[in-house]
Formats: sequence, C-alpha cells, structure tokens
Amino acid sequence: MMSLLLDSNVFTEYLKGNPDASALLSKLINSDFKLFTNETVYNEVLFVYLRSSIGGYWTLKRRKEDIKRLTKLFISQVLPLLGSTNFLDTTHEIALLSLKFSAEYDLLPSDALILAAAKYYGLDGIVTLDSDLIDVAPREGLLVISKVGDLEGEP
Repeated sequence: MMSLLLDSNVFTEYLKGNPDASALLSKLINSDFKLFTNETVYNEVLFVYLRSSIGGYWTLKRRKEDIKRLTKLFISQVLPLLGSTNFLDTTHEIALLSLKFSAEYDLLPSDALILAAAKYYGLDGIVTLDSDLIDVAPREGLLVISKVGDLEGEP
C-alpha cells in the first residue's frame, strides 16, 4: 500500500473549488492509499481558510470574534476531511532536516517541513500541486502525485 503525505495546497485548492484538486482528493480518499498530514498542513489549511474569509494577517489579528466563529465552522466542515488522514508529528530531527532542505533547495519553511516529514517517516511520496515540491521531492527519492493520472500510471 502506497504511503503519501498530502500537502496543504491539495486541501486549500479543493476548498476553493478547483476541479483537479477535487478529483485528486476524491480518488485518494476512496482508494487504498495510506494518507498522512502533519501540523504544518493543518496550520496552512486553517490559515488560508481564515484569510480567505476575513483578510490578511493584521485584519485577522483585529477580528477575534470572526476567528472564533470561522474556526468553529472549520472544525465542523473541514476538519473531518483533514482527519481522514493519519497524523505525523514533527520531531526535532524533522525540523533540522527541513532547514537542510530550505538551504539546499531554496524551499519555503512549510514546504521544507512537509518534504522533511515525508522523507523522515519513509513515505513513498507527496501529493502536491506546488511546483517547488514537484521539482524537489524526486531528488529526495519521493514520488510526486499532482493529478489523478499519476495514480493511474499515466505520463
């Protein structure tokens, strides 16, 4: 059974109504893949959810009641989807490995943490729509799934 770490952008694009992300997520959830996320994914998905509803960081800081209300909606509407995956903890070793990946591949911190978690836990690959991870993950021996066809062996 293939083990895959799902990047946050698969969830955020699904929530935005991206049909490719919807098809990919549906195929993954309804198949026999072992799916994983981590706190980086949870954090990014929640932040994008809040930001798309309220506004940027400083607006979010000033609208605490909206954060409370929207987080409750997130828990009831989005968390079940995220919770359908297995959760991986971020260890000190993963944090250090992510710094190596940021320095070596010019990755942003969240992307580096996702790559490091997949590598550290010995997963088969990453599911992502992010061009940086699509480029870098194979260099670290990880498969990249970015469309339904990748799951079906299409080029």
